[in-house]
Amino acid sequence: MNQHYVKAASKWLFPFFLCLGIFFLIRGHNEPGGGFIGGLLFGSGFVIKYIGNPISPEKVLLWYWKPVQIIAFGLLISLLSGSIGVLNGYSYMKGVWNFEFWLPLFGNTKFGTPFYFDIGVFHVVVGVVNQIFLYLEGQNWKSY
Repeated sequence: MNQHYVKAASKWLFPFFLCLGIFFLIRGHNEPGGGFIGGLLFGSGFVIKYIGNPISPEKVLLWYWKPVQIIAFGLLISLLSGSIGVLNGYSYMKGVWNFEFWLPLFGNTKFGTPFYFDIGVFHVVVGVVNQIFLYLEGQNWKSY
């Protein structure tokens, strides 16, 4: 395969997959999608960027986060989203809706603990996809 085609395609596919991942994340708790599908698409964007331009893995991920750090952050957000119900006098992981407003592509969108949980799942999946790809690619981070 010609590397020039892959490099050119990755320049267009990278932002497309990132936007599509965010779209499915926001759309997810009202319609099909959510943190898992959005995370797969978002993480796949980084994989496509790495395949198109094989640079060091530290430069591929935004903000120079290691995949393990992204996974840990996602787990923390998911755990904290369940605690919001406890703080409001409900059981753990009880859905508590904070606010609702209209978004251009989504219509009326509610934001609450299910959405925060989806954000955590999103981060976990992005980290896992990138960690698996880097493992299969034979790349190592400088430190874990």
